[in-house]
Amino acid sequence: MNKLINTSNRFLMTPLISLSIWILAILMSAVVDVVFISLFSHGEAWEAFGLIIVISAMFSLPGIIIFWLVFLLNCKKDGLFNLLFLTALATSFLSAFVFFIAINENFSGQGFWLLLFAVLSALGAVALHRPAINHVLQTQKINNDV
Repeated sequence: MNKLINTSNRFLMTPLISLSIWILAILMSAVVDVVFISLFSHGEAWEAFGLIIVISAMFSLPGIIIFWLVFLLNCKKDGLFNLLFLTALATSFLSAFVFFIAINENFSGQGFWLLLFAVLSALGAVALHRPAINHVLQTQKINNDV
């Protein structure tokens, strides 16, 4: 089988899984944010959906790059999922915190909840990718033993 498309190729699988986690986390966060905002505003919060996605992607890009590098460099180590879960926790919190510092807005006192939703979305996206992460770990261990 072609080594480039082989699922044991960590240089292909780690960025694909990281990208999938990033997209899922952004979408989950945007949907929860829009629902939450619509509960506290009288306007159409769904109009801001695209803007929320763009801003989330922009502020979380450094975090997902760090996540991917941690994944790539540790894909043969036991405890990979736990390490990636903690990395997602730290990078998503820092990304959301930097966002709130940068715009200097507390969203009518609801900033804490929006930050929490961003972090929980990142953790949920990583948790949903646990089978793929474990698959990469197992294939890297098998390839390392061969």
